[in-house]
Amino acid sequence: MQLSQLSFKPDKNRVIDWALSAFGIIGALIGVFKGATVCVYFLGSYILILFAAAFVREWFFYQQSRNDKALISNKSKCITELTKSNKQKEKYYNCLKDLHLSAHYLRDSYSKMLDAENLNKDILDIAKTHLEQSLDKFSSVFKTITGRHCRACIKYVFDVCEEPISNTPTFYTVTLVRTDKTSSIAEKNKEYPLEGNSDFLLLFNKRKNIFRCNDLSSLKAYRNSNWPDNEDDLKCFIENQKYDYISTIVWPIRSCGDDVKVVGFLCVDSIEKDTFCKVDEEIGAIIADTLYPVITEYRKIRMKLNQEEVARP
Repeated sequence: MQLSQLSFKPDKNRVIDWALSAFGIIGALIGVFKGATVCVYFLGSYILILFAAAFVREWFFYQQSRNDKALISNKSKCITELTKSNKQKEKYYNCLKDLHLSAHYLRDSYSKMLDAENLNKDILDIAKTHLEQSLDKFSSVFKTITGRHCRACIKYVFDVCEEPISNTPTFYTVTLVRTDKTSSIAEKNKEYPLEGNSDFLLLFNKRKNIFRCNDLSSLKAYRNSNWPDNEDDLKCFIENQKYDYISTIVWPIRSCGDDVKVVGFLCVDSIEKDTFCKVDEEIGAIIADTLYPVITEYRKIRMKLNQEEVARP
């Protein structure tokens, strides 16, 4: 909305004043030339016209004022939206450096594993350190964008054929790295069945490309390994806000092509509702796609070391 649009029409009040003045002069001339009786009738008509003119004038003034207020209101809304948009653009611009550093550390992690002459646990530890650095920058990206505290984690998927932990033929997820160190210690070496988490299962079965929800408590039949299964316990759990997060985005770490293979998940979450938007999905997708060769190489080395350990007498 431009200020030039607040243009006004010709002044109707002045036109009415000139018309009434001319009418009054004509009435005076009639009184002089035609007599007092005609003048009285004319004067009565003149008074009625004055009232009518006053009403018309006020009506024009009201309509003009309303139109002007509408124009000013629309302009104010446009300025507000533009300011909001510029602030949001500034946030995305400010997060670019951290986004680049996140990808930078992923490259370092992959290079260390790929260039290693002797595959051992130390190589995995170095690679994992770079993954932690990458994840820290990744969570900083969303802190900048949302203005809220956000956590992030990387999980990888395995089945019993690769790393036998249970006799149940199912897929599991294990947290590889997490920004929240307290939760990371609690989750260390814990495996969670894929079917116990609605978001992971949807992505693993390729029914969704990205999972985003700004209020997990509003989802029907939502399952989470860290949430109670019992309906009454779940209600109490949500009412007392015992959850670690309520808003989340999850991206599958997967291959491309016809035979898509999901090897892990990249997650970001917040304790506050309505934290993430549609654009945020594309930000995380950049890192999730970059993670695929890193996680694939990490799993390959880990499997090889596990097999060597089992074969060792």
